Amino acid sequence: MKNWINPRLKWLAYALELFIVYIIQTTPNLLPSFLGVKPLLLVVTAISIAMFEGEGAGVWIGLAAGLLMDLSAGGIFGFNGLVMIVICYICGAMVVYLMRNNIVSAMVLGVCGLLVLGLVRWFFFYVLWSDPKIWYNLYAFMLPQVIYTAVTMPIAFFFNRSIATHLTVED
Repeated sequence: MKNWINPRLKWLAYALELFIVYIIQTTPNLLPSFLGVKPLLLVVTAISIAMFEGEGAGVWIGLAAGLLMDLSAGGIFGFNGLVMIVICYICGAMVVYLMRNNIVSAMVLGVCGLLVLGLVRWFFFYVLWSDPKIWYNLYAFMLPQVIYTAVTMPIAFFFNRSIATHLTVED
């Protein structure tokens, strides 16, 4: 009965979602801060889309989300894009081959993905440069950001589940 749905409509909805989340994430004073940090909404959005669309689409969604993060972040352009490609590929593959696609696996993959992204950024931007506040940056900024962002994972999961179920063409 869903033959009237254009398959491109789902990808247009995902692209629009990423763009709106990017605007929400980068707008100053729109989201409340928790311990001085803001959530990384693009990460949980990309992970939840990769969980529903698989590892192949997860690569492209991770690239798009990572490059959007790079637009607003100071640092090497493409760094977040590369890390997000790997994270979204692994999350999509885990759901396709090993895990069920439910809220528990979304929380586990979301927290693990956030920890990987945070630790990779911490290593490349603080440890390699021998920053004198290495450990302070880890526990005062990265860990609260992971916790704050993980709280938003159920919202992204259920929103993307509705997009994936309502806009998927079944043969």
